[in-house]
Amino acid sequence: MIEEHPSDLRADIARYFPGRSLNEFHRNEFGTGTMSWLELWEFVLALPYDSMTKSAMAGDHGHRRWTESDYMLRELLAVAQFQARIAWAGHHIEGKVPDLPLWEEPDRRSPEQIEADRELAVARAERARKYHEATKPGSQDTEYAKKLAAALAEHQRVAAEEQRLPDGGGQTPPDN
Repeated sequence: MIEEHPSDLRADIARYFPGRSLNEFHRNEFGTGTMSWLELWEFVLALPYDSMTKSAMAGDHGHRRWTESDYMLRELLAVAQFQARIAWAGHHIEGKVPDLPLWEEPDRRSPEQIEADRELAVARAERARKYHEATKPGSQDTEYAKKLAAALAEHQRVAAEEQRLPDGGGQTPPDN
């Protein structure tokens, strides 16, 4: 943790434990420091959920995690929106009740994860497009359609084999 997130840890110790510094721990390695491993670990455990160190340890390197205050504000907004809907309906105001969307939680994925998810979505959309093109009525026989037909035939063959009795009689079990 010290090697992975040193600047976050340094900032959090200075912020949440005034008068203390990560330098006290580093000096300890040379025998002159005042912070032990145990004390450093206790400081890390005492850090709040929204601290930079805990955010980085949870994989949020952009510090986009919500704090407890953010969650409380979202809930207060939800209550206010609910009261507005009740007031709208209770006073028989003409027109449709306004759509009041809640705040969305921030996206904590890394840029690499976002790009990988985007590429996956594009690949899925392309597969769905190929499937719909190959299976719509009147479509031309394409390689993809042939693969789909072969896969369907294989699936039906395996399903038929599973329905046969173990004695090899070729009969299907009776429905109860």
